[in-house]
Amino acid sequence: MIWDDFGKKIVVKVLIQDSTRRLSAGTECINISFGVRVMEIGESFLDASRFFLTGYLNDIQRCLNILNDEDLWWRPNEESNSVGNLLLHVMGSLNQWILGGIGGAKVHRARQQEFDERSPLSKEDLSSRLNSVLREVDLAIAAIDSSQLTNKMQMAGKELTWMFAIYLMVQHLSTHTGQIIMVTKLRTGKDLALPQLIDSLP
Repeated sequence: MIWDDFGKKIVVKVLIQDSTRRLSAGTECINISFGVRVMEIGESFLDASRFFLTGYLNDIQRCLNILNDEDLWWRPNEESNSVGNLLLHVMGSLNQWILGGIGGAKVHRARQQEFDERSPLSKEDLSSRLNSVLREVDLAIAAIDSSQLTNKMQMAGKELTWMFAIYLMVQHLSTHTGQIIMVTKLRTGKDLALPQLIDSLP
């Protein structure tokens, strides 16, 4: 009976998302299983997104631990970005897409300034700001119910789902974390001994 009650609630959620679906006695169990599976996938996606975002933050922090303020703003050439610029950029993107687009916060972003910045902002300041942004992003994603992943938002002149926005930001942070690691190695010539993300799984 508990399963029946739980299942019916799930089916109702599925039907709300697709008003053209109709249940019959013979297909009820199939629809219940489908609803459970969709919710499990959504929850797994949200958990995995939080896991990867935290892992990338840890990799960035390892880079910052061996860089000084001067290193932070060094760039291999004028066509490349410094670690400082990359940090400003990922914070700007996370603020805009997750805290603003999904969380509803009012965000003013000057994207080009993230790359044009040349003033030597301190490592401590940028590290503190990055940790604060990722903490807020983690809380925002943790508050999302899997049924909300198909919610729509307007960003970059397009209508996108919350799931797409989260997926894009995980990919975005992954890309720039790799760049930060490379610039750090070029600047210091050191092996960062970064752990495998898979090893931090419980």
